[in-house]
Amino acid sequence: MIKILIVEDNEVKLGKILDTLKDEIKSNVYSTSEHDNVKSAKSKMYEEKFDLVILDLVLPIDADDDKPSSENGISFLENIYENPSINRPAHIIGLTQFSDLKPEYEHIFHKNLNHLINYQEEESRWKEELIQFVWRLIEKENEFNANRIAAYNYDVAIIAALDMELDAFKALIPSWGNVRVENDPTTYSENQINGRDGDLRIISGSAPMMGMNAASVLSMKMIYNFRPKYIIMVGIAACTRPRDEHGFGDVLVVEQAWDGGAGKVTIKDGEPLFMPSAHHLSLDSDIRENIRSIKSDQALLRQIKDEWHYNKPNTELRVHIGPVASVAGVTENPAIIEELKRHERKILGLEMESYGVFYSAANCSNPKPKAIAMKSVSDFADLEKNDKFQLYASYTSAKFTLEFIKRYL
Repeated sequence: MIKILIVEDNEVKLGKILDTLKDEIKSNVYSTSEHDNVKSAKSKMYEEKFDLVILDLVLPIDADDDKPSSENGISFLENIYENPSINRPAHIIGLTQFSDLKPEYEHIFHKNLNHLINYQEEESRWKEELIQFVWRLIEKENEFNANRIAAYNYDVAIIAALDMELDAFKALIPSWGNVRVENDPTTYSENQINGRDGDLRIISGSAPMMGMNAASVLSMKMIYNFRPKYIIMVGIAACTRPRDEHGFGDVLVVEQAWDGGAGKVTIKDGEPLFMPSAHHLSLDSDIRENIRSIKSDQALLRQIKDEWHYNKPNTELRVHIGPVASVAGVTENPAIIEELKRHERKILGLEMESYGVFYSAANCSNPKPKAIAMKSVSDFADLEKNDKFQLYASYTSAKFTLEFIKRYL
């Protein structure tokens, strides 16, 4: 809402100004304060800052002054720019009914990029000029508010497909506070941690179900409501690499995310044939290099594993960076993995959400967050799949992500 101060001692003219604003502009986008002398208006400007002052030139000094003059109005105008105690308005419009004063004082208004309008009660031109100017102010305020809304608010958004996965991250940092957004049934949690250059604001949320659709919707809601600089997905994944190269709990960092089910189903030689059409979304190159640095910190990885006091594998904890496919369902079929490997031989793993998070971050309104997904191995997408190391994998994903945030974000 723009605030308008009207300094006018002619009641008829004041009424015309107020009627013009009321007729042309919705009352919920502006407010007015009316004063009929210099002293009263100046006192008000000591207290409040106005976007626009509509200033009569011929004014009395105070309520007892019965000799209004143009010198009073011009002196007040100059004092606005000279007196640091006055809250200087963004714009001033002079509105005078004395035609001879316009050429005499117009240059003083123009000097400070303001305007002087010739007021004639029965003419409409002054109304058009005034309203046009007020609408420009309203448009500028709307642009400013839009840019303010579009600024980053939170530093990091943590997103997970399951409460178990999100709880693993939240358990690492005490004192989370709940955040509710009007008309949104999702409950979010916020916290603050110390990052590389100071405190970082973190917002977190989990989807009501697994899958790309749910992750995409939640990602968009978190981006729109909280404007994070980074959106990071944590949780568990299935590994598609040999067991002697990868272990339970190993962190898979998604370097390229794609929808493993995107493509065309046709028939060839009487048999169904799936022809994939993979659209890869890539991890930011600077983030990738930072992860390459931290993944070689063996002491950190050993510490992460040692701090887990429950069921864990015998293998050393490792971090792998590479392509990961998002698929529509939990996979226990080696044939599906072999089909995916035909199109991406370096594929690290399968999960169900990361492509949706990457796609949301890449296609939301500005400012866009950078998407990251770090999920840990809980199974190998085969018939031996079980829940034995799910909690451990959720923990290593969360702990490694937290350490990365502290060091590099």
